[in-house]
Amino acid sequence: MDFNSDQWNITQITRNIGANELILQPDYQRFYIWSGDTEQGLIDTILRGYPIPPIWVWCHRNEQGRDIWEVIDGQQRLTCIGRFKDNVFPFRGSGLPDDDPLRDAAGCFCGPPPTSVANGRSLPQLHHDSFWNYRINYIEVRTEDRSKIIDIFKRLNKTSTNLKPQELLNAFYAGRFKRCIYSVTSQLQDDDFWGGGARVFKKQTTDRMGTQQFVSELFVCMMTGESQHKSEQVEEFYSRYDSEFNNEETWKRRFSSTLDLIKELLPGPSRFTKNFTDFYTLFIYLYSLKNEADIRLDMYGNKRVISDTLADFDLKYTESSENENAIVGEIFEEYRLTIEAASKEKSMRDKRYSIISGLINPGLQRIDLDPNRIFSDDQKRYIWNSSSDKVCGYCNQRVENYHEYEPDHVTPWSVGGKTVVTNGRVLHITCNRRRQESEA
Repeated sequence: MDFNSDQWNITQITRNIGANELILQPDYQRFYIWSGDTEQGLIDTILRGYPIPPIWVWCHRNEQGRDIWEVIDGQQRLTCIGRFKDNVFPFRGSGLPDDDPLRDAAGCFCGPPPTSVANGRSLPQLHHDSFWNYRINYIEVRTEDRSKIIDIFKRLNKTSTNLKPQELLNAFYAGRFKRCIYSVTSQLQDDDFWGGGARVFKKQTTDRMGTQQFVSELFVCMMTGESQHKSEQVEEFYSRYDSEFNNEETWKRRFSSTLDLIKELLPGPSRFTKNFTDFYTLFIYLYSLKNEADIRLDMYGNKRVISDTLADFDLKYTESSENENAIVGEIFEEYRLTIEAASKEKSMRDKRYSIISGLINPGLQRIDLDPNRIFSDDQKRYIWNSSSDKVCGYCNQRVENYHEYEPDHVTPWSVGGKTVVTNGRVLHITCNRRRQESEA
């Protein structure tokens, strides 16, 4: 690994970006999050010719054998420079005294102003030249080992309070679990229902990857089957499934089906689809409920019970919070305390879960299930021996031998089918697993 230090002026930087030789946002970088005031501060510094901290770049060869540079540290600064160069915003120069050397640049764009801006002006030639000729120090790291670059990024940001936890995860991992989470998040943010209004997956104006972190937490609670203490297990899953995530499509399907259920139950405005805390509780409750064998949500009016209870709770909780003359029930106070306290602590999440499930579950009608779900060895042999063609009831292909076979309920046990030989059929073991995953 070799290091080199040099300078680029802004003209060279923009030329390299345009030629795809300088990559501003490799997959370990966070999104652009600077505010307008921060942007103005940097442009003011550059126009005055004051120095800014050096940027770090990784030089390596791409698939075509060309040297390219990826930004390790300094992406926010370079993106801001690019936005000013592209006339996304003008230099405001607010409050500058008349004798300030930048006074005549106040209100000016870098180049020809957008047609939508009335009376817009371009930078005077002196400031225009000083901007394009401004030199930025850079530190170049040459290596073909990506892991070393991630380590450098980690060390540069380890003690920084500027990066959120998810931004650090974004830097340290580039594998299967991360790509799954980011793909799911992007789809949700582009969805008219989930990405619109004030719902939890709405794209933020300043994106600090909070939505990606929230989706990560939902996947973790779904895959572990229980609420988590804060987000402490998220990095474990990014690491565990970085190279392989074999059941990715199954978990994505389960996640999507739970969201579809929430959308069906709460199609209108609701605190349960607006607030992260309430949504987390509802998500894990409904996901758990969907997997209870003696509950069929599409029978007995169970969905109506859930939606009506949630709507009623939302209405009365809001009334108790906003109307000082409203009767404040103990249950609303208990729920409010779990939100006003440390809402991401497992004890608070479990308490909210207990309150919601305690309100809904007594009203749900359950299926009277056979207590025996698994066919006995004798039943298994009987079903095999009494099958004339040994054809799998799932794939319609012949099961070649007994060791590839598993008995399955014709009428599913989950909807009241009995574990008796007259309700048994032959399935491949692999087909039975595939069927169970598809129905989960």
